[in-house]
Amino acid sequence: MEKVGNLPLAVPMEDAPRLFGMSKSHLYRMGRAGRIDLRKVGRKTVVITDTVVAYLNSLPTTARLALPSAKNPK
Repeated sequence: MEKVGNLPLAVPMEDAPRLFGMSKSHLYRMGRAGRIDLRKVGRKTVVITDTVVAYLNSLPTTARLALPSAKNPK
């Protein structure tokens, strides 16, 4: 089986939330929206790993939060 990094090509839906750090419902929503690829293998749904990696890479990065100034403006 091919791998993406250390992850398998496809991950069972029941393991995907733990591996990808997002809820099962979010994964299904992203699948319906066409952002990630979900496949049926028999009765089980699997998540195609490289599509989740591509989705995560497409998200904007968060700006570094500025630390509050040490000066107290009064």
